[in-house]
Amino acid sequence: MIPPQLLLHTTEVTRTAVMRRGTQQFASPHWRLGAEQWRWGRSLALGETASQTGQTGGMDQPDENPGAGAAAVLAALLQRTVADLEARGTHDEALGTVKAGRGLGPISTSTKMVNAGRAWRLGVLLIDRDARLYETGSVTRAIVPLRAVTNRSAEAEARRDDRRAAARGKFPEGEVVNFDYSPVDLSAVALAGGSGILSLQDGIVMVRWHATDPPRRLDIYLADRLGLLDEF
Repeated sequence: MIPPQLLLHTTEVTRTAVMRRGTQQFASPHWRLGAEQWRWGRSLALGETASQTGQTGGMDQPDENPGAGAAAVLAALLQRTVADLEARGTHDEALGTVKAGRGLGPISTSTKMVNAGRAWRLGVLLIDRDARLYETGSVTRAIVPLRAVTNRSAEAEARRDDRRAAARGKFPEGEVVNFDYSPVDLSAVALAGGSGILSLQDGIVMVRWHATDPPRRLDIYLADRLGLLDEF
């Protein structure tokens, strides 16, 4: 059995050594690990669970669904964005789906665009009032094109067809119509998979905004797009 005097002396020596090490002691990963374990043990003693405190005792625990927290943060971000757009009175644009023509000859119907709601266009993304997100596709206007000049390119003719199809729909003349857009999966599984326009990087939602540039943080990207709206 260790004499009490020797135990007290050893404790004082250890305490002095720790104080002399100063900030180096706090920088030690071993010290931080010990502190985390102490807090974790104290939480358990108080009846708290690891999920309530966010502590894991310094031990790596596998995350069964790494996108769950990010999905909740994303939902809140999109709701704030919608509220901001509505508060600004930002003009939204029409969504249209292409309905192919049917039949042949004089009884055929022409291709037209059908009204599918409205959304705000924020660069590569569209967001509607229900905080649903879409990947921007193509954009046209609901106008009847003027008579074409000769030798127009195939691309120019395709744009004329798009305007003509939008004009056949129930859109006001001159209305901007977004079509060929794709809904974005906002689920935790999709975010963790990262195969779509959104992905996770260190738990932060990123957006693939350009084919050749690295992804950007979605919250910063949306803030930048909102800032651009103030310039117009």
